[in-house]
Amino acid sequence: MKFVRLGFIFLFTFSIHSTPSLGLSAEDQTLFDKTKLKLLNRGDMIVRTLERIGNQTIELEAFVALETELKMAGRIFSDFAQFETWAMPGINDRPSGGKYYVRILEIKSDAKDRITMKLALTLPVFKRNVICPFKLSTRTERDVFTFRADSIAQEGSIVHYARGTMKFFQDSSNPHRLWVYLKGQVNLKHWILYETFPLPYIARETGDRIMIVMDNYLKEESRIRSQSSSLAKGNGAKP
Repeated sequence: MKFVRLGFIFLFTFSIHSTPSLGLSAEDQTLFDKTKLKLLNRGDMIVRTLERIGNQTIELEAFVALETELKMAGRIFSDFAQFETWAMPGINDRPSGGKYYVRILEIKSDAKDRITMKLALTLPVFKRNVICPFKLSTRTERDVFTFRADSIAQEGSIVHYARGTMKFFQDSSNPHRLWVYLKGQVNLKHWILYETFPLPYIARETGDRIMIVMDNYLKEESRIRSQSSSLAKGNGAKP
């Protein structure tokens, strides 16, 4: 009986602390576990790191909890042509005042799966306007929505490549909350820019920008829901 009791205690403890398999790909399962560890039971928040990882590459990793639903996230982030409309408001308004080192001047939809960002860099050792075209893609697989942006090579660019990924996972304890994993990498052509890049300042700017975009996303979601409700009422249906 002693071994039975010990076995029961082990299984009970394991069931509480382990992460159940969601049938995800190996990569998604690893990222889900990592994101869950950062965000479980911690409310609305953002956790981020920005660091030099070698080979003239700077990497961002962030984790965000967001009160939304997977279907809506897929709808909004898949509509590339509308990015400038909802994502840009307030994007350069620094909460503490002053100006950002990196200002986003424009987001323009060029084609079905492409956008171009125009940036103004005002770094201590480098000041320049930069044009960054990106190819975008999305997919939904096993209740995970993935958004990807990959830079398109162009002559005269200061980067070899820039790429970003966002993965939206269902919060395992709240059906109306998503956990968002973000990863971005920029590989710079010039070593002096890599070495002098003011990481602490850019990290704060990045955190501000992520929260501005997520707040704008929630406003866009609210607008869509309100519009859908008005249309439903106009057609005599229940909202």
